[in-house]
Amino acid sequence: MSNIDVFNILNKLQMNYDVNLEVKNLSPLEIRPTDLEKGEGFMLRLMIDWRSISAEFIPDNFSAKLIQTMGRTTNKNVFNVIARKVLEDQKKIDMKINHKDVSPISSTLWDDHWSLMELKVENHNIIVNEKTVETIEDKLFDVGNDLLGLILSLLPLDYSRDIEFELLPEGAVSRVKVNKYERSPANRQACIAIHGTVCKVCEFDFESMYGRELGKGYIHVHHLTPISEMGEGYIINPTTDLVPICPNCHAMIHRRNPPYSISDLKSIIRSNKIYK
Repeated sequence: MSNIDVFNILNKLQMNYDVNLEVKNLSPLEIRPTDLEKGEGFMLRLMIDWRSISAEFIPDNFSAKLIQTMGRTTNKNVFNVIARKVLEDQKKIDMKINHKDVSPISSTLWDDHWSLMELKVENHNIIVNEKTVETIEDKLFDVGNDLLGLILSLLPLDYSRDIEFELLPEGAVSRVKVNKYERSPANRQACIAIHGTVCKVCEFDFESMYGRELGKGYIHVHHLTPISEMGEGYIINPTTDLVPICPNCHAMIHRRNPPYSISDLKSIIRSNKIYK
């Protein structure tokens, strides 16, 4: 890890999920959320072997409540969506619930009451000695990003606030400090896994324009049903409720209330191209 910019990995994870993280250890690289009580949260352990790069979920010693909350979530469909995308990218997911091997894409077969959960994402399609430092760093971020998305999908919380472990579906109102509709970062990741990162309105692609290092994964996610109209128990379906759009189109969609639809904005763009 000596030549790896671990803080670049940390910052990209924080930006991607809007969570506060810290580097706990450098060898092996261990990253943890800072807003969870120490001893009751978890770490991401990122490892480099000569033929693989992996990220592993490491629960703290007193994380029973965390594990139980994961097992009770109603958002397991989001986990399945992200897991399918990880597997499609030729990575491996090892998962155990209560010491039993389980399929990460078959949540209907999982036990509902969890006392233990093990989760690991591995990329075996790599020979580390043949890769540059930048490539290895990129692969480390990829597996860490996949693992964090999977974990957060089981804990649909706003990690940036001091709240208890509660199931908070998308649109749930926080009962702490302020009444504010919360957005789940895992729902964003599931939307990207399903729909990609190309704008659904104007087809702008940040990675194509700005390159992999700067542009990969950057996109806004738009709620087709405004959050203000969602009931407290509304559960997001990332396939039908969310779409990726660029910041410009996102701003234009919200220039009126109710917002423009995706097809409305496409029509406006086409009309302006015709008349120019």
